[in-house]
Amino acid sequence: MTIPMWVLLAFAAWTLCVLCATIGVYRWSRIFAGRATIREWRADAAQGAQWYQRAMRAHMNCVENLPVYGAVALAAFVAGVSGPAIDVLALAFLAARMLQSIVHVALRA
Repeated sequence: MTIPMWVLLAFAAWTLCVLCATIGVYRWSRIFAGRATIREWRADAAQGAQWYQRAMRAHMNCVENLPVYGAVALAAFVAGVSGPAIDVLALAFLAARMLQSIVHVALRA
């Protein structure tokens, strides 16, 4: 498997990590503490703390970009396009996506 394909898997894993480590922890902690019910969470309404809202946007940004990167990586794989430049670009993309998510959740706008 090529580096861009490994990056695709890593990006999918990162998207799930952002979901579980931020949104999941926030929601489940509130549900288990009795401060919220499962039914209360809506995707179309602003809810929760500011960092939680930023985490929601960071996760959605990953979800929106995952298919785009997946299409590019798959096209390169099928076409047999490879090389050190493609590998570096793929790794830089993954690092940038991860950094963007971290900054988006951690810093206030």
